Amino acid sequence: MNIMETLKNWIKTLLTSLGQKDKMYHIAANFIIVLFLGVLFSPAVGLGAALIASLGKEIYKEYKVDGSGWNIHTLIADVIGMVLGLFIIL
Repeated sequence: MNIMETLKNWIKTLLTSLGQKDKMYHIAANFIIVLFLGVLFSPAVGLGAALIASLGKEIYKEYKVDGSGWNIHTLIADVIGMVLGLFIIL
């Protein structure tokens, strides 16, 4: 089994077990941020913007009055989107 097939199966299992729709949005958003800004400026800018967006959202959720706090599964989905974006532009 090659690495891309392993990654695809792992992502599918993760999304199925964690609530697929929300995590797919996180993967897609970070993929688009990295891809768009990475091509427009540089991969480092795209990755930095995606990190700021992801961590900023989690920090916001932690400190708002009815916040749900940090969610490691959401952060994993964010990182998957960032890595996939980097694979395309590098």
